Amino acid sequence: MKVIDLFCGLGGWVQSFPAAWDITGYDIMDFSGRYPGKFIKADLLEYRDFGHADLVVASPPCTDFSKASFPPTWKSVQRYPPNIPLAVKLFERAREIIRQSRPQFWIIENVRGSQKYMGRADMHYGSRYLWTNMALNLPQGSDMYGKWLVSPSPDRPAVRAVIPRSLSVAVRDYIEAGI
Repeated sequence: MKVIDLFCGLGGWVQSFPAAWDITGYDIMDFSGRYPGKFIKADLLEYRDFGHADLVVASPPCTDFSKASFPPTWKSVQRYPPNIPLAVKLFERAREIIRQSRPQFWIIENVRGSQKYMGRADMHYGSRYLWTNMALNLPQGSDMYGKWLVSPSPDRPAVRAVIPRSLSVAVRDYIEAGI
């Protein structure tokens, strides 16, 4: 099973995937020391050498979509206004890579606010909205809403973005049942 993990961060999507799967994560930030598979540091708007994959998982950055749903009077929105054109471009790039790599299975995760710009999600798991070609059986895991409990730290954005293990397991189980 060849897996492409786009905007991979710390590798939450692949945390439950079998070691035998050929997994490559791509991110603009360097997570090479912490990513559980092969890692390529790359700007996904520029990088082109993906090839075919059996599974593509993607979590494009969500900060701008989230900020766009906040009241404009919030200081964080005034100080750091959302860059919706870039957020849309990154999400669309994930879709483009999926089309090009022609996987049997694919999933994109983002926040509720992204639906205004990217279309209605196929399903959601807690605060994570999912566009996918898989009919996942999503458990009601205790890790559905845990991202709000992450303590302040330099790694906080990356840690908050980690896909819950129960969601990773649901994807793995769906694929293994269909192989």
